[in-house]
Formats: sequence, structure tokens, C-alpha cells
Amino acid sequence: MTNIKLSAHFKLFEFCNTSSGANVIQANREFASKEENIKKLSLLSNKVLEPIRVELIKKENNFNCKFMTITSGVRTSGTKIANASKTSQHNHCEACDFVVDGTLSNTKRLYELIKDKKVKDLKYNYVSQVILERKKRANGTYSAWIHIAIKTDRFVKQRREANRNCKDFPEFFISLDGFKYVVCNESNLKKYLE
Repeated sequence: MTNIKLSAHFKLFEFCNTSSGANVIQANREFASKEENIKKLSLLSNKVLEPIRVELIKKENNFNCKFMTITSGVRTSGTKIANASKTSQHNHCEACDFVVDGTLSNTKRLYELIKDKKVKDLKYNYVSQVILERKKRANGTYSAWIHIAIKTDRFVKQRREANRNCKDFPEFFISLDGFKYVVCNESNLKKYLE
């Protein structure tokens, strides 16, 4: 099994890391290496992540980033994440979480660029959802990241079966605790920085 190059700056194994142990990383790699999963991760990398990466490294945007860090991607059954959704797109090689620079303000700023459709060349018709997330650490500081996922027939069918909206994609949400999601509006965006 090789570390397949999915796009100019992303490789398959970046999406497979976990703190759940070496055996789970290996299981994630095997699962991600299936042909249909490589296709989905390639789509996510090329149509969604590459344009966001370009936005992040532009000097005029002042994010002070030279690359993107994927913190969570593929999740097989052995991946242990507290309160993780059983219907998560991570379980189907359709999503990833990434870190901007760890700050709430820059993470929010990039999220707003995505939400306001200001990321050049980002193929929004391929995106199912974008979630601005944060979680409070034991020391009182926050970890901050963005979850982004691609729109697939499987995901749309799942939404339809749950009687959820299937017309307005991408969906934009915010999580103030890393678990519960609220709609993106000005009030919730302000709370994200509080």
C-alpha cells in the first residue's frame, strides 16, 4: 500500500491519522485505499481543499500559514472519538477537519471567506457542509478547526430519509463545543469568539 498523491498538496495518508493507535491508522489506510474512497478523497482534495489552501497561503490574507494541517479525515470503526456521529461523513471518506493556525479569530475569518463564497476556484456545488468548530481545553484555551465535506448521492439520500433539507447546499453550521451544531448566523459567529 502506497501513500497515493491525491492532488498537488495532499496525500492519502494525511486523511488517515488518528490518536486511536497504530492498528487503527493501518485500518484507516486500508479503508481509504479502496478505489471508490480514493475517488472521493481526490474530489475533496482537488475541488475543495486545494482552493482553500491557496487562500490560506496568500500573503495579502495575513493568515501566516504555509500549509494546511488535516487533523481528522477517514474514520473506521476502531477510531475512538467521544460523541462522534454514527452518520458522519468521515466514516465514508467524504470529509475532513483541518486547522488554520489554531486561533479562533483566523479560523472564523477563513470560515467566513468560505461561507461568503470568496474562495476563488472552490467548487461549492461539490460541498455538502462546512462547520466552524471549537472545543475548550482543560487549561481554558480553545482548539479551533473547520470541518468540510463533499456532497455525494449517499449523503443526499441520508438527508432525504431523515426529512432534512436537500436543496440548500452547502450547509453552514457552528459548533461551540465540538459536538452540538447550530445554524450559522451573526449571533452564533459572535459567540464563537467569546
